[in-house]
Amino acid sequence: MCRRGEADPDKFGIFDMHGLWFIQGNLIRDFLALNRIEILPWDAWGMMDSGEGDAAQRERTARELDLIAEMTLAGDAALPELRAILTGDPRLRVPEKWSP
Repeated sequence: MCRRGEADPDKFGIFDMHGLWFIQGNLIRDFLALNRIEILPWDAWGMMDSGEGDAAQRERTARELDLIAEMTLAGDAALPELRAILTGDPRLRVPEKWSP
């Protein structure tokens, strides 16, 4: 909704943390939870940091996140594809040295 201009990203957040980066982190946390990986709100890596890369790379990442967002709403039928995305993109995988 925010990327389509239908909602103000600064209205999403808590305390002094608002904006697209906040939404993006929570989207990834939801995506990981659907893949049976639960993390804490302050755990962050990979695709949770949208500030990396040039403008074209950031836009590609945003489009990839748009697809993930659509799929998280698609129900159980999308779970196999969500799992495939997790295994296919290292920016989404839990770092090897990370421990819950």
